[in-house]
Amino acid sequence: MAGIGCFISGDLLFAGYLKRRNELLLKETIEKGTRPKDDVPDNMFVSRPLVIDRLKQILQSDRYHSNYYVVCGEHGTGKTTLTRIASRDVHSRAISLGPPNKL
Repeated sequence: MAGIGCFISGDLLFAGYLKRRNELLLKETIEKGTRPKDDVPDNMFVSRPLVIDRLKQILQSDRYHSNYYVVCGEHGTGKTTLTRIASRDVHSRAISLGPPNKL
């Protein structure tokens, strides 16, 4: 009976630890954003200055409003790369939800 009690209490402690850890990681991601380095080689990158400038205007933080934007489009068109560039330039707290191996 004592073994079952130890197992249950250990399981509850571990579940509490994981919950707290995930909350801290989420808070850190929201505060700092995800700004991984762009891994597109220069010879493969197609510059789109008009799109980047427009994204910068959109991502400029407004002190009195919380805004969330979704960038959508076809696979491989550069959505994540352009959003990363624009958010880094305006110091936005963008969260990139690109492919898991790119984060």
